[in-house]
Amino acid sequence: MHRDSLKEIWNQALCLRDNQDAKGFYGALEPEAKKQINETLKENWAMSKEARDRKTLDDIYTAFFAGDFEKWMSYWDENSVIREAQTLPYGGDHKGSAEIRALAEKMGGLYSEFKIDFDGIFGNDDKLVAIGTCVCTGRSTGKSASFSFAEVWVFNNDKVVEVTPIYGDTALMNAIL
Repeated sequence: MHRDSLKEIWNQALCLRDNQDAKGFYGALEPEAKKQINETLKENWAMSKEARDRKTLDDIYTAFFAGDFEKWMSYWDENSVIREAQTLPYGGDHKGSAEIRALAEKMGGLYSEFKIDFDGIFGNDDKLVAIGTCVCTGRSTGKSASFSFAEVWVFNNDKVVEVTPIYGDTALMNAIL
């Protein structure tokens, strides 16, 4: 069962907790469903927004570097925006799942390697900033580059609202493409 579905069920049960139907509802759930509800509640209410966002970001990066494109795409929706540097061949604002999918596919066609060595992730409940070094290789030229890199992330629940990559040297990036 999806975590949002469990929260929805639990919220309905809480609203009706003084009502016999609600008590009967929770009591009638299978043990596994009760366990999932309790784990979800513990996970979501025990963690700060920043901690939840960090977990989401870790999951996004894990999916990306594992090549699990569909899992990676599940963190984006029609309101998500990626703001790429205008000077890159894929520059500009990419809004919504379709545009983000097209951006990822275009970048995949331009780079044979795109790796990030992270120095850290910093932030608060409003934003997270991942910093490190990016190492990439242009698919058509075979040339590689290494440069500083940061991404500024904003989340709403488990979805990306906005991410802005900041590349240390876009001229170098263009030179290897």
